[in-house]
Amino acid sequence: MSVKKETFIPIVFLLYVNIFSAYAGEIDSLKNRLESMSDQEKIAVLNELAGAYWELPPNERIAFAEQAVDLSEKFHEDKSKADAFNHLGVAYNNLGDSPKSMGYFLKALDIMEQIDDKSGIANSYLNIGQANFYLDNFDKALEYFQKNLNLRYQIGDKKYISQALNTVGNVMSKTAKYDKALEYYFKALDISKGINDKMGISQLYNNIGNVYLASGEVERVLEYRLKSLQIVRELGDKWEIALTTYNIAEYFLLNKEPEKAYPYILESQELAKYLENKGLICDNLYNFSLYHELKGNYQKALKYQRDYTELTKNLFSEELGEKIAEMQIKYETEKKGIENQAYKLQLEKARSSRLRLTVGLLIILLIAFIIYYRYHVKKKSALLLEDLVAERTRELRQKINELNDAKKDIRENEQFLANLFESVQDGISILSRDMSIRRVNGVMKRWYAENLPLEGKLCYQAYHNSDKPCDPCPTTRCLKSGQTEHDIVPGIPGSPVEYIELFSYPMKDRDSGEITGAVEFVRDITERKRMEDTLRESEEKYRSLYEKSTDAILIYKNRRFIDFNQAALNMLHMKSKEQFLNCKAADISPEFQPDGRRSEEKSAEMDAIAFKKGNHRFEWVYKRANGEEFPVEVILTSIKEKDINEKCFHVVWRDITERKKAELELKKHREHLEELVKERTAELKEKNTELERFNNLFIDREFRIKELRDRVKELEAKLEIRN
Repeated sequence: MSVKKETFIPIVFLLYVNIFSAYAGEIDSLKNRLESMSDQEKIAVLNELAGAYWELPPNERIAFAEQAVDLSEKFHEDKSKADAFNHLGVAYNNLGDSPKSMGYFLKALDIMEQIDDKSGIANSYLNIGQANFYLDNFDKALEYFQKNLNLRYQIGDKKYISQALNTVGNVMSKTAKYDKALEYYFKALDISKGINDKMGISQLYNNIGNVYLASGEVERVLEYRLKSLQIVRELGDKWEIALTTYNIAEYFLLNKEPEKAYPYILESQELAKYLENKGLICDNLYNFSLYHELKGNYQKALKYQRDYTELTKNLFSEELGEKIAEMQIKYETEKKGIENQAYKLQLEKARSSRLRLTVGLLIILLIAFIIYYRYHVKKKSALLLEDLVAERTRELRQKINELNDAKKDIRENEQFLANLFESVQDGISILSRDMSIRRVNGVMKRWYAENLPLEGKLCYQAYHNSDKPCDPCPTTRCLKSGQTEHDIVPGIPGSPVEYIELFSYPMKDRDSGEITGAVEFVRDITERKRMEDTLRESEEKYRSLYEKSTDAILIYKNRRFIDFNQAALNMLHMKSKEQFLNCKAADISPEFQPDGRRSEEKSAEMDAIAFKKGNHRFEWVYKRANGEEFPVEVILTSIKEKDINEKCFHVVWRDITERKKAELELKKHREHLEELVKERTAELKEKNTELERFNNLFIDREFRIKELRDRVKELEAKLEIRN
């Protein structure tokens, strides 16, 4: 048995027909009133009793509805007759006779069309659509639901328009047209909100959540189920609260969030017991089993699974009994109908003395027919009952076989869970409230081999050779708080396992909620702890260098400074980090850089270059807090982020004011030296020109002397010849 946990179609037909459903306490009063009323006055009361869907069984309602039909025909009250036909349709639907039910709904529609009662026609469209919906004739259901919607728009009643949109959305949802279903649901929701129809809003929230669940948009389911729950809590509707809390619990279990699911399972189960709804109780047992399975409490999970299986079997047996009872009711109903016919004939006999003999003969013939017909009906019913019992017996045997298969699966699951328990490579220890060890896996036995057996010992004796609980002890806290607790504690003395990470989870009794023990999940984190210590030392060294550096060191993410050392504040003459935090480079720069470009534009360009190359070195001009501008050498190094759209940089600033001054002074000296060189060069050029002139004169004189010497030698030679 499984309870209906969604609000797709109203549970009974004629939910929106203009009738008055009797309360259980008024049934007897209405029956008593019939005795003192005229036949015409009885029609309304008979229809009211026929519409008591929750308070009276179908056979009684059929009897009242048939009397209402007879009296309506006698006094020509067509509207009342149509209402009675609708009640008959509901009753026969309850008995499982869908063809007969549909026949009465169509008769009601025919009357409403003859008297042109638009509201009644719309209600009949709704009923026929509902009947087809339950028979899975979705095309026909949609046809009549659409007719109902069109007529509701003509009438203009917003509440009924919203309900009609809801029914069309239900068909779309059932046929997996989820976008269309949402379109109709949201239209209906807008109307219900406009008229403040809280129950309608709640049901639509549930329907929307169910569509999102069916279409795979799980993340949106919870939002609408919680909205629905808030409304039904305000209305105080226990049944709706029970269903909605069940749905929310189911959502958290599907998402493997058992802690969040648990309070909703508890609330749904408490209300199901209060309402004595065995179907919902059964479904909640299954959720309890799933909860404990997700929490790792496999013994509890198995217990609830067995309870669920047993209750399912009992409910099936009850359902079989109900079906047999329904067959008997149908027989009794037909029998009563025949008796009513005989009663009518007797009345006719009393009213018409002249036809006494004829009527008597007819009565004799009718009695003979009744006897034959009763025998025939009884025989037919017996055969039908035998067939039904045989069919249900086969189904029951099949269910028993399925249950045996389920038991086998449970045993296999137990073995699987035991194998899983042993295959976990971390330590698992299950403790009682007194801290005694109930069960451990192979890892714990291997780690504590010297203290075997561990089961039955107190945990601090077995694991720490101590005579009192550890301090701190997460399990002690867990048993007190009922919450998951966690600590990093020393490992096994003398073992390579120097540090362990211990999680303690509370185990609670399903019914009382009392804490019965705890599960310790133990992980060897020696290597991680060593790495963390090494990393911490490295971070401390880096932080020391970071803070003591004379250069400014900053972290620049998405074009904003998110971290920086004291040197950066000193450089900018800022007194507080808040003054600088989340500034952009352009915020602390002049509007234009020395090259004439805007700081904002050039900053973006430098970021892009550094992000592409990995690093980039350039010069920049910043402003101190007092407005003074100063030059900085910037080294921008890209840091890889998980999100490729985020740009993060490690930045180093070096104040180059003094260097710039030195460069300027050097430039001046260089320019002065160049001037001196130019002057000296001009002087040398002039000297060279003068020297060249003297050199030319000297060469000319040498040539002249040589010529004179040659001439002297020539003359001396001539003199010697003469002598």
